[in-house]
Amino acid sequence: MKLNEPLLNETYFRANRENWNERVERHVGTKYYDVQRFLSGRCTLGAVELKALGDVAGMRILHLQCHFGLDTLSLSRMGGIVTGVDFSDTAIQKAREIAERAGLSAEFHCANVYSVCDVLDCGSFDLVFASYGVFCWIPDLFRWFSAASAMLKPHGRVFIVDGHPMLDMLSYDADSLSFNGRYFHEKTPELCTVEESYTGDGGRLVNSTTYQWSHHMGEYATAAGSTGLTIRILEEFPYCYFRKYPCMVQRTGGYWEIPDRDWPLMFSMDCSKTPVV
Repeated sequence: MKLNEPLLNETYFRANRENWNERVERHVGTKYYDVQRFLSGRCTLGAVELKALGDVAGMRILHLQCHFGLDTLSLSRMGGIVTGVDFSDTAIQKAREIAERAGLSAEFHCANVYSVCDVLDCGSFDLVFASYGVFCWIPDLFRWFSAASAMLKPHGRVFIVDGHPMLDMLSYDADSLSFNGRYFHEKTPELCTVEESYTGDGGRLVNSTTYQWSHHMGEYATAAGSTGLTIRILEEFPYCYFRKYPCMVQRTGGYWEIPDRDWPLMFSMDCSKTPVV
């Protein structure tokens, strides 16, 4: 359902933060995240981002919306000098605990992504990274990319990978897929009741109310380009990072696709910061 009355952003963020704080406690112990395998050496990054990022050894990396830090710490294992930021204080506490257990070096800060410049030094990172399921929680992409751009050194990179906007336009009913969602962004969020998390742990969430936003591809490109970034590569993929619909099948590399459908389900964008002359 769409909300008819505008609400303050803090109302949205508070509800979403309470939802994610509750999820963190559940996620840490699930097979979906498999923290024990991570502690034994597993890299949690996917093939798409590993190929795009390349050698990150010695790079100062800022991971925005890092959840409880497994991808952040995987980048640390690869030699990156990493900092993770998330708005969930529970997630940040868990990330610090896991970093200590793993013996990995990382900084973690609890902050809204819009205010990251208030807790970290601007212009001090080689790479800003964000991945998978993060942008539906962002009301304003222009502010997100402004914050990301501000954190970069000249010629630094922003790399993002997430579900394609088309993925959320689909609905599954009676063994078939149809297009029922909206494509273009609306400032008013969608009120979503999330009774169970995507990890399949079976537990019902008490803080089940969330507010989410959709963003179209033109919005991503325009937001990046208007905040001092040059888009180097924009890729779309006919598969995604999780099984959103029952008809999906798993392909090599762990990604999920819809058989006999050549539809974009995931995208990545690699940008560089244009130095001011």
